[in-house]
Amino acid sequence: LKSFGTIGAAVIMALSPRAHNLCSYLGAALVYFASAYVRGSLFGSGLTASSNGYCALFLWTVHFLRRSWETVYVFRFSSPTVPVGDSAQEFAYYWIFAWLIAWHVEENTGSVPTYQVVVATVLWAVAEVCNNVCHVTLSRLPRSNQVRPFPPAKARFLFNHCTCPHYFFEVTSWVFFDIATGPCLPACFFTVVGATIMTCWAIERHDHYKKSFD
Repeated sequence: LKSFGTIGAAVIMALSPRAHNLCSYLGAALVYFASAYVRGSLFGSGLTASSNGYCALFLWTVHFLRRSWETVYVFRFSSPTVPVGDSAQEFAYYWIFAWLIAWHVEENTGSVPTYQVVVATVLWAVAEVCNNVCHVTLSRLPRSNQVRPFPPAKARFLFNHCTCPHYFFEVTSWVFFDIATGPCLPACFFTVVGATIMTCWAIERHDHYKKSFD
């Protein structure tokens, strides 16, 4: 058992950032499906009991498939591996929330007006597209070991208006997810936690830019 534990820890420590992200994102999608399936089996409702549940399933899956696609084709990474603690923390963060949200989102069955679902889903899609554009913009910047790159004036998209628009759109996409699906407590908490984390990252990056470019 000790040898298996050592091997397991070594495998996790050896994960590249790309493999780490794919495990996080694809895992979140699979865990969501698993939670919805188990809940449906217990209550005899199938994979989901309502259009509200299908909407949440669709939005959640598309989001994490997009993040997986960006991991493979867009993101560039500076570190060869991810520490075991960071991997465990992120896996737990995404997978536990995936299970809880899929389990509780059905609690709002029938309580979300159709117009609310449509409007929020459209705005969610806009936020997802804008987030992707921001990531592509950042991925095309030249890299330097000394200075964190910042988009040039001709390619800033919304970087002219805030330091980290990709974080803004990430947060707003989850806000619209909550509105479209009829917010349940785990989903709202997931949004608040994510917004808090990304706000801290944005402040740190903004301070770095001010020191480097002002």
